[in-house]
Amino acid sequence: LSWFHTFTGRSDRPLPTDPQWSEWRRQQVTALVRRMAALIRSEKPQVVLSADVVCSAKPLLPDENNVFYRSVLQDWTGWMSNGYLDLALGMAYREESDPALAAEFDQWQQFLLDHACGRRAAAITGGYINLLQHTLVQLHRVRQSGADVISLFSHATPTSQGVGSETF
Repeated sequence: LSWFHTFTGRSDRPLPTDPQWSEWRRQQVTALVRRMAALIRSEKPQVVLSADVVCSAKPLLPDENNVFYRSVLQDWTGWMSNGYLDLALGMAYREESDPALAAEFDQWQQFLLDHACGRRAAAITGGYINLLQHTLVQLHRVRQSGADVISLFSHATPTSQGVGSETF
């Protein structure tokens, strides 16, 4: 807060919904991602900088109406377009047994690929909320979409049936 005061000349305690406060905090997160990318590329260029990015109910570009942009201060589409991230993994945890949620999962996978800016992107399959066969179906659809990476949450609970990672 004191850094915000120094930067803006303000002295109040802004509300969480204050646009200037939100934008300043988002800029700080982006600056951190930018610095990390520069450091990694200068020291170990073979290292992939990735982020698990928040997926709201429906894919939206960043603006104040989008939860991932507004609430968690992620401008991940900007990070991808500016080359700060090498890989965006979308936390698109959706239950395959619900056709509407399965469709949202596919929408997110396509949105991620459409906004990868020549980098890598994929939706993360939420194994912990899906039956084994549904988890496998989602992983397969990610691969069929053209993504060259798959990701599963969570290793400790890869399915909703309580099947451990060894069995999975």
